[in-house]
Amino acid sequence: MTLAAGRRFASVSGNAVLQRSVVLAASRRFRFRGVQGPRRREFSGEASSSTPSSVPPSGPGAAAAGPAKGAEPLICGKQTNVGIFAGAISKRVAAQGWCVIDAVGPEAGYNALKSVCIAGTYMSDFLGERHLVVTPEKAWLHQRTAPSGRFSETAMLRFHVWPLAVPTCKDGADPEMWFSSSTNPGKAAGLMRRAVQDRGWASAASMGVQSAEKAIKTIMIAQTYLAEYLEGRSLGATFRLERFQDEAEEKVRIVLSCSPVPSPPSL
Repeated sequence: MTLAAGRRFASVSGNAVLQRSVVLAASRRFRFRGVQGPRRREFSGEASSSTPSSVPPSGPGAAAAGPAKGAEPLICGKQTNVGIFAGAISKRVAAQGWCVIDAVGPEAGYNALKSVCIAGTYMSDFLGERHLVVTPEKAWLHQRTAPSGRFSETAMLRFHVWPLAVPTCKDGADPEMWFSSSTNPGKAAGLMRRAVQDRGWASAASMGVQSAEKAIKTIMIAQTYLAEYLEGRSLGATFRLERFQDEAEEKVRIVLSCSPVPSPPSL
């Protein structure tokens, strides 16, 4: 082999090695991104820094994207185990006196309410004469930027939870209002406002995901109706699970009681 031919062979071999090195490095980077890419976690006991609370708020009347102080919100999803989540609520409330729950969608919101009910039973000795009070509000979650430059937003529910002594509907007593999947939240909020103004609190019951969603909307609308009456306070609600007989079948409903409360300590 001549000297010139040897140099050409070495150059070609070197380029081939370089190309194989580039391909190998690229494949490693691709596999790394596939394993380590961002993943959405609903609940792991403590919310991570990638939860919706780390994103700025948007939209008229939107809640702040994260609580003003303390730990990150607990994230409740539609597949969340309510018993385990109730334990996380109990731990957070016992540790700092309050907690914040974020939920996206009706099923997640319903699971959050059931978890609060269960947490109340877990904490019965700790609470004494108090109850876990919930103030719901609407918040916004930025998800991505569209090619047009506009943000894609998703509405979510934010529940502020803390212990407080408030009037409640007694066990076995019939609530004043019954929510169903066809309830008009605006009209129901008018009835709730009247009851709160007349005697200081109102009671209602719901069964299932859709009726619970209507109940939450009603509370938020009623707070708007009662803005002048509340004078800077919030409209809080307590929730408990109650078993009852419907003919020969035993069913479970959520009974709620609403009354004026101080602003949540989480704000």
